[in-house]
Amino acid sequence: PQNLEDAITSARNAFVRWERTDAAERARILETAADLFERDRATLLAALIREAGKTLDAAQADKGIAASWEGLGLIYWDGRGIPADHSEAVRWFRKAAERGFVLAQNRLGTALWTGDGTAKNMNEALSWFEKAADQGDGASLYNVALAHQHGAGTAKDPAKAARYAILAARQAKPGDKARFEEYRDKLRTATDPALWATAESEARAWVPRPVNPDNVSAAPASQPSPPAAAQAPARPQLTSG
Repeated sequence: PQNLEDAITSARNAFVRWERTDAAERARILETAADLFERDRATLLAALIREAGKTLDAAQADKGIAASWEGLGLIYWDGRGIPADHSEAVRWFRKAAERGFVLAQNRLGTALWTGDGTAKNMNEALSWFEKAADQGDGASLYNVALAHQHGAGTAKDPAKAARYAILAARQAKPGDKARFEEYRDKLRTATDPALWATAESEARAWVPRPVNPDNVSAAPASQPSPPAAAQAPARPQLTSG
């Protein structure tokens, strides 16, 4: 217990110092840490599997490693104390996304969708949204629903649009829930009743498959998501939330 208390006190003190550190120095520290994570990745994975009892997939998607990369991406994206560099931000989002980190997968999908910081590629954007959606991320489920509704990055598919809209409303964070439920209800009125009933049945049987459960539960309510469906084609907006 005393060791635990000491660790908590140390973490709190470190956080105070971190808050007082200017953004440029934070970026330098995070980039150095990211480089070290990458260099020693095999050793870290072995430790996570051996000491923490994680599977290989869970170890590869470890939230601490991926979150540091995503955090660095946000510093570059927003220009927090340093010149904004969306291309550099996308590079770090991609590294975190490839490790299964939900927020980074959605941010990378958004950048690819809009062509901001990278070449526009709606097919790849949808692929990343689908990866995050499979893990239960409400904003990504919403993005996928819009894509199938409007045929953005894929062929129009009313059945998939309905299923993903239902799931988006179910999985929505508090800040998104009203908007996603409104979208679901509007889509229901425009969808064949038999098709909607099938979508509801499929949605009830659906369960998320998080690479790492922490990825979903730790995600803040404010995630990148498109504007209302009426403003087609959907264009996801990248936020810093």
